[in-house]
This record gives sequence, C-alpha cells and structure tokens, in this order.
Amino acid sequence: IIREYEFLSEATVTLNTERRVKAPYGLADGESGKVGINTLVRNGRKEKLSGKHTTRVQPGDRLIIETPGGGGWGRSG
Repeated sequence: IIREYEFLSEATVTLNTERRVKAPYGLADGESGKVGINTLVRNGRKEKLSGKHTTRVQPGDRLIIETPGGGGWGRSG
C-alpha cells in the first residue's frame, strides 16, 4: 500500500513506522517481503526519512509512505 499526502499548510509531522531497515522474513522457504519507505518530496527533491522521524513541512510538500510487504510462506510455483 502506498499513501501520498500533500500538505496545504505548515505542519509538524511525526513518523513512527517500522520495518524500514530489515525486510519481514519469509517462513518455510518463503521469500522476504519488501522494506517500507518514507519519502518527503520538497521543491521537486526527494528525501528518504527514517522510520522514527519528526520534521516540519511546508505547503506543497508531499509525504509518500510505502508500507512494507509481509514475508512469504513456502516455495513459489
């Protein structure tokens, strides 16, 4: 799931997210999931944010939160 927020006014944003460094592991030979990514887009420039982060945003800034995918179960196919 990817969520994108565009800010209309100044605000303080606090992120308290997990699984941004190590992907969720799979079980019984299943593959690992994907790590989550938090991105702040300001003036056309992208900045990756850590899982635990507080920042000030300005009107027009966008925050993109890509939630991590879960690990798989068993071999595919």
